[in-house]
Formats: sequence, structure tokens, C-alpha cells
Amino acid sequence: MTFSPEAEHLPISSQSLVRSFVAPPGKVCLLYGDRLIFQLSLKMAAHAMAQGTPIAVVDGCNQFNVHLLSRFARERRLDPEEFLRRIFISRGFTCYQM
Repeated sequence: MTFSPEAEHLPISSQSLVRSFVAPPGKVCLLYGDRLIFQLSLKMAAHAMAQGTPIAVVDGCNQFNVHLLSRFARERRLDPEEFLRRIFISRGFTCYQM
């Protein structure tokens, strides 16, 4: 998966951060912020999905990119269709929909 060089400016390893958010199953995470946060959320989703964990995403900014998740699956020789069955996305466009 390709992410911008800005991702290197996290104070700790992004992989360590991703792993801490993914386990244990059933955990709820609220992420908000700039573009770096959206890149982190993609890494978190991909990591969980690669382990077979289904995830739910509520996207309030219409920036969650499932095409990158599909590419992530293909790069790892995973069936993209089966991989994407593990994600449920809801896009809220108003505060009432969130």
C-alpha cells in the first residue's frame, strides 16, 4: 500500500500503533484529524482484515479509500473480493447521520 512520506513523521512506529489499535477484537476506535489520520486508518483496517477480522468504518469525511485496500490484498496475493467482504463502511454526511 502506498502512503505519503508524511507518515514517517509519527512519533512512534506506525506499525506499532496499528497493532495496538487492532487487538483485541471488538475494540472501538475514534480517529479524527488531518490526512495522516486517514492514512493510519487505512493501515489499521488492512492489518485487521489481513488477519481475517471483519471491521466497520464510519467515515464522516468521505476519504476512506477502499481501492487502496483492494490493492493491498492483491499485493499480498489475497482474493480482493473476499478481502473486501470483511469491511462494512457507512458514510455520514451530516452530524445527524454520524
